Amino acid sequence: WKISPKTQHWQYLPIGKRGVSIMISVNTQEKLIGADLIINYDESIYNSLYSHKDEIEKELGTLEWVNKQRNKSCRIRKSVSGDITDASKYEELIEKHIELVINFKEIMSKFLQQKLIRQMGNIRTVN
Repeated sequence: WKISPKTQHWQYLPIGKRGVSIMISVNTQEKLIGADLIINYDESIYNSLYSHKDEIEKELGTLEWVNKQRNKSCRIRKSVSGDITDASKYEELIEKHIELVINFKEIMSKFLQQKLIRQMGNIRTVN
């Protein structure tokens, strides 16, 4: 991944599907590090993933599922405690965050791929 550093507390990563990305975040106020799957303008993707909530959470642990009415985006969040302001824990938290994001991306990509395959199976060709 090629990422240019920015001053905000989050960074977006593409996941290979239009309108869907992973947001990597650090929250110093709540002392959390995390990853969010952001789904823009396509609630059907969120609903499809939500229909597999138990399977996804079995692999990733408890997640925060957010689909508010009248919002343009939905999100699925995995966060863990981590105080990035404690310099003695930088190495540990960086490794923990990288591992969290890689695992999150792999699992979400797998379930997004399954949705795509199901959609393609529903397409009928006309001769």
